[in-house]
Amino acid sequence: MSTRSVIIIAGLVVVGLGTVWFAASQGSSSAALPANYSRMIEGLCVSADLATADDIDGSEQTFIDLSHQPLHELATESQDVNRAGTAELLRAKQQVEDAYTKQSPAIAGLLGDLLTVTLPLLPVNGYEQPNDPCSTGN
Repeated sequence: MSTRSVIIIAGLVVVGLGTVWFAASQGSSSAALPANYSRMIEGLCVSADLATADDIDGSEQTFIDLSHQPLHELATESQDVNRAGTAELLRAKQQVEDAYTKQSPAIAGLLGDLLTVTLPLLPVNGYEQPNDPCSTGN
């Protein structure tokens, strides 16, 4: 085999390996959603349902039990990659907490707003974002 043939074959191998690496890197780079964030989303959805049914105390307890701490964890994780999104999350969380204090009838809508600003922070941190977060199939 000539030197030229060896160089051509080596070049093809390098190109082939580069193509395989590139194709693999274009696949799903999102990690599965951690359990604490899954519970956080579930808590927001269930809390909104309970608030809609006028069970404000049950809504608040569910929010505290399932969502409150993971929201803080997500905010901490997100602050360096999306500062504006983190600020929105913390503002929306504070509005929900204030509404619970006032027993406001707007709680369900505020929980929906909180979920809306929370979900986009998942993929920027490398996690899958649920397509239909409040469906029972998630």
